[in-house]
Amino acid sequence: MFLLAALCACNPAALMPGDERPAVGVDLSLAIAPIEDATPGTKTDYEPDYWSSIADAGERAAAVAASVKTVLLLQFEWTDAEASDAILIGQHFVSDWATQKPVLLPSDKKNTILVIANVPGKLPLPFGTTLGAFLESRNYNLIDCLDDLSGRGVWYSPNGGTDRYLRMSCAVEKNSIAQDESISASLKLNCAKVVVKVTNTSPAGEKVAIDEVRLGGINRKYYYVTNMDGFVDPFSVRTPHRYEEVDAFPAAYNESGDTQTYTFYVPANLRGAAPSSTSAQSKNDYAPQGATYFRILGTSGTTPVIHTYYLGRNLTDDFNLAPNHKYSFDFKVRTPGDAAHDSRVEDLSEVTFTTDANCYILQPPALAGQSRTYAIPIRRAAVFWNPNNVDQGLYGASGGDNEVFTLSENTPWTASVEWSDFAGDFDADAFLTVKSGAGFDSGSNPGAFFKVRVDAGMSGSAYVSVKNAAGVILWSWLLWVTDYDPDVPMAPEAGKYLYAVPGGEIHRYNGATLWAAGKAYEGAFMMDRNLGARASGSVYMPDTYGYLYQYGRKDPFTWDSKGTGAVNWTTPNPDGGYANTRWAVHNPTRWINRGAWQSGDWTATTDELYSTKVWHDPLFDATTGDERHEADKSIYDPCPPGWSVPQNGVLQDVMASGKNRWDGTEGRQGRYYFPEGYDNRGTTGVIFFPAAGAYDTSSPANPLVGGCMFYRLKGESAMFNSGNFVNNNGSYTYGLRSVRCIKVKQ
Repeated sequence: MFLLAALCACNPAALMPGDERPAVGVDLSLAIAPIEDATPGTKTDYEPDYWSSIADAGERAAAVAASVKTVLLLQFEWTDAEASDAILIGQHFVSDWATQKPVLLPSDKKNTILVIANVPGKLPLPFGTTLGAFLESRNYNLIDCLDDLSGRGVWYSPNGGTDRYLRMSCAVEKNSIAQDESISASLKLNCAKVVVKVTNTSPAGEKVAIDEVRLGGINRKYYYVTNMDGFVDPFSVRTPHRYEEVDAFPAAYNESGDTQTYTFYVPANLRGAAPSSTSAQSKNDYAPQGATYFRILGTSGTTPVIHTYYLGRNLTDDFNLAPNHKYSFDFKVRTPGDAAHDSRVEDLSEVTFTTDANCYILQPPALAGQSRTYAIPIRRAAVFWNPNNVDQGLYGASGGDNEVFTLSENTPWTASVEWSDFAGDFDADAFLTVKSGAGFDSGSNPGAFFKVRVDAGMSGSAYVSVKNAAGVILWSWLLWVTDYDPDVPMAPEAGKYLYAVPGGEIHRYNGATLWAAGKAYEGAFMMDRNLGARASGSVYMPDTYGYLYQYGRKDPFTWDSKGTGAVNWTTPNPDGGYANTRWAVHNPTRWINRGAWQSGDWTATTDELYSTKVWHDPLFDATTGDERHEADKSIYDPCPPGWSVPQNGVLQDVMASGKNRWDGTEGRQGRYYFPEGYDNRGTTGVIFFPAAGAYDTSSPANPLVGGCMFYRLKGESAMFNSGNFVNNNGSYTYGLRSVRCIKVKQ
């Protein structure tokens, strides 16, 4: 640690107005601590670990002096025994540390002085701001790139780049402040230093040409003070202050054994610990949302190569980039990699789904300009329409007299997009790469799939139907395109409710009804968002709504067009009679209205495909659990493979006093659930339920009036609004509600 005595100045820094006490000069001595665990690397005048390599004391002092240009003192005066209650009484800024002496306000009370080096000026803080409030919500500015030299970025450069200074900080407590008060401050870096060495060792037979590397998942919150008790780096899924891959760096050498070293200074990013994994297959799966990553991009022949490494103290379970720490990584590119066995390798090969479901999650590639193809089996249409044990049939919905709806191994079909909500221009023909075929048995017939192409950057959903030669819809699927991947194997931990997965989280609740040991959901996980949502939390709240469903139907309705295509439940089906299950399958975009102020279902109870069993499935407890029909799941269940609509009682704990709060802020209505209570939210986290709305004839279509979520049995649902959170008895089962899916078995 190297000390630099403060120099006297003729002109004390001006004070902010608001306090009549005359300023007093103070003797401020600065110390700059070396980076923890630092090893000298390539040296420049502004690399902080340069100081520790200088032996001569005079040279050391000069080096430290050259590392501090400006100093800002935030003076907080204590009002009681709690540091967090101390109030800001002054900001004292010196623009040239080498020639100016800092001042403070005299005080006979305890003071906490925040010393911040290398900021361009005073902060936009009003007098009276408490230290606790500053640390919780005002202790940062947002950055957009690492090389911003204004002082709001990582670097401060008063001359545009010739000299660069890194922000440093510390906190000092004094029992009082008087003239010529002696203050010693030990500064530490507010950012982390990351050194990455990339070596290309790929052999000629699997030669990888590295085109560039990228740093992503960078914290936009660049803190003013990090090196003090009380500093935290919270992460919000609603407003994730991150930027992705703005910084790209070329790779110049690609001969075998070539090595390049990249050095980054990045804002602190404390994403914490995750389940430890030394397995390449699961390392990236456990990386917390918002963690910083390093990405290697290249090609092997004509095949894209994308390797991604999430950074932190180690590459197994600690994903913290702490301030004043240096992190060194040595990555070797030996082969293009095997995505099937290594989660760090991007898989751009075709993905074929083998389990039948009514919704599939499709992840877009990470690299701009790349695409991935997904193959969706149409076997479910045969399972539903064909007679039991005939051509994969199980439900016999054709009834024997309507063979036009059955599928044989040679029955032609076509696929089409019924609707989509992708951002920007959407080309249905480009999305559907295979939209016709014949047959149904995906086990032996490669023509029994329609295929879609998902491009990098896509987000949203498409609803795709398969029709027979007569143009009748036989089945339809929601294709949910998102970077959210909830299918990471995870083991529950006592007292832990939020678990990071790629693109978001999966959750557990704290209720004794289903979630306790020995109960049905002992090892279960819920998604962190409604089915079909673009995000679990967002400034633009419609992104969080997801889709709305009628109980017992697989078909989604968008929140802003709930009444589109509505028909009365007495509308004749193709065989006459009431609108029933068959009619609903043929008309997936039509909402079936029960009628004004009427309770009841959207289908007649005389329909042989109607049932009071789970999600209206008459064969719910008679299925085999093979690829055609997952065990313990309705054939009409709208959730992806492995997931289903939850049981009644899953939200029982949400209704407990102190466990939930309503947020009525304009555009952000919803319910927040705190697993162990609001007062313990800092350690157990928060789960958000957006007010996506509920719709039936007796309620308005405004999605912000309230929200609810279906349970799996008898149309019951949980409903919340600004005043309460209750279980609904399910009398309006024809109404539209949100769905949040659960996975019971990992």
